[in-house]
Amino acid sequence: METDGLSVLQSEFSETEKSPGRQFIIVSNEKLEYPIYLFKNEDSSYKALWMMCSHQGTELLAAGDHLVCPAHGSEFNHEGKATQGPAENNLRTFNVRSEADKLIIELK
Repeated sequence: METDGLSVLQSEFSETEKSPGRQFIIVSNEKLEYPIYLFKNEDSSYKALWMMCSHQGTELLAAGDHLVCPAHGSEFNHEGKATQGPAENNLRTFNVRSEADKLIIELK
């Protein structure tokens, strides 16, 4: 853990001969109650979302380019916007910045 956030190597999203590259990764840390969904957009920008449903606080499941709540079926797009209820509020987001070969998810 960086002093002001979580650090992820940009190579986690890289294409290889055996893999087309990842669209998202799940970042966990013992200091966080819920993991963070880190999504790579087509323009190579990143979005970090807290995987806690805004409806009743259940941990969300990643389903490719969106998140799903196993408790009541709420869905959120990769920008964190609620696209299906019962959740009405969007997810908490975190700024992501690039530093050399790392992505820093700012937790402040």
